[in-house]
Amino acid sequence: MRSTKHNESDSTQDAAQAKKKPVKLFALGGTALVLEALVLVGAAFFFSGQPSSASDDLDLSPEAVEAERVAEISLMTEQLTNDQSGQVYVYTVKIFVQVAESDRAWFEDKMAQYVNDIHFEVTALWASSEHEALQDPRKQAVVGRIESLLRERFEGESDPEFSRIRKVMVISPPPFRVRS
Repeated sequence: MRSTKHNESDSTQDAAQAKKKPVKLFALGGTALVLEALVLVGAAFFFSGQPSSASDDLDLSPEAVEAERVAEISLMTEQLTNDQSGQVYVYTVKIFVQVAESDRAWFEDKMAQYVNDIHFEVTALWASSEHEALQDPRKQAVVGRIESLLRERFEGESDPEFSRIRKVMVISPPPFRVRS
């Protein structure tokens, strides 16, 4: 009888030791994961260099703030036609140009100087564009050609390194077809 009690107590001790092994294994694994995370975070801080704040990079002088403001100037509002597809379409077109606020007077002066030339060139450009290019809601091909035209006319080259003209926007609802 003693041997069965002794066997039972041995098996109980073995079971208790078997339960402790997974707990130790999980504790050891968790500790390894925490140490690995600490090493990775420390390495990231070490190699990231000196942190810089966003305010260090900002130039808040009045001239810099003025240069960052954008002026949106209406270039033209016209009804332009296109008959490249064999049918005549009439587009109501509004074209706006964005320049820095500090360049507004320069642009308006150039625009007043070349107003008829600009209207003629944009009208010819629109009439010679493919109908598919004008069907694009963003009209990217036409916008690119107008930007190049304005930069060439105002700045002397079609793709200057630093352009005063920031963006050209063409607003045109769907056209209507004229019976021919």
